[in-house]
Amino acid sequence: YYDLGLVLQTSESPFEFLLTTAVSANGEVTAGFYSDGILNMPLVQVGSSYYAVQFKLTSSEPVIFTLTTAESKSQ
Repeated sequence: YYDLGLVLQTSESPFEFLLTTAVSANGEVTAGFYSDGILNMPLVQVGSSYYAVQFKLTSSEPVIFTLTTAESKSQ
């Protein structure tokens, strides 16, 4: 498990995020998963809103993920 730091790189679609940190975590929060270049995060808070999001790895140096889906979730 990791806590990730993602920083928005583009202000228009497609939204790209730079991976800035990846720190080992204990996994007690809602965990996402990474497989075959796709990062799924079932619960992300943005301000007072919550989303299930999916990112695609679009660059490995630097590590850039592009947002592919964002579904509104109730919390």
